[in-house]
Amino acid sequence: TPFEQYSTVSFGAGTSSYVGELAPYRTPMSTLFKTMRWNVNAAYTKHFTPHLAARVGFTWARILGDDELFNRSGSPSPDAYVRNLHFRNDLKEFSVIGIYQFLGDGRSPNRRARFTPYIFAGIALLAHNPKAMVPDSTSYDRYPKNKRWIALQPLGTEGQGQPGYDKPYSLVTYSIPFGLGFTWKINDQWNVGVEGGFRFTGS
Repeated sequence: TPFEQYSTVSFGAGTSSYVGELAPYRTPMSTLFKTMRWNVNAAYTKHFTPHLAARVGFTWARILGDDELFNRSGSPSPDAYVRNLHFRNDLKEFSVIGIYQFLGDGRSPNRRARFTPYIFAGIALLAHNPKAMVPDSTSYDRYPKNKRWIALQPLGTEGQGQPGYDKPYSLVTYSIPFGLGFTWKINDQWNVGVEGGFRFTGS
């Protein structure tokens, strides 16, 4: 009996973390939890064979980097302590993903595997706009009560856009998402799943 192709729609929520210049690679677990923020997502998935599927999705995620987070507990990082930079960035990602399921589905949607581990990889378009908090000259509070975040790209941070420096970075770039996940079949109509992924992004 031929495989009966089927489609699914999914919605999710989770956390996002940033690792980079303002969040050290040398302490990955500390970085993961200290920079943790939120994300929400929605996706449409088409299952072509018992093992192969493709997914179109949208993810809205916030990431953060802050030198001050890594200068607590009495053991500051000297470079980060002097630099004292921070940012936050809301990311809007539109992705096209290929999925391989290790345990294949049966010949029809209601014969889905009870437990399905899978891997995924793809390409995405990413819109972003990094911002920083305006300093409060009357307070030493890192995040004052009257918060005012300003976009960094128009300010030409690190000289970008000035003579002899790189041109201003784009607020639209690409990302390469990849990772793994698991789904559990609840009944003929519903699954619940957990997924973890990484993103390599363009400049």
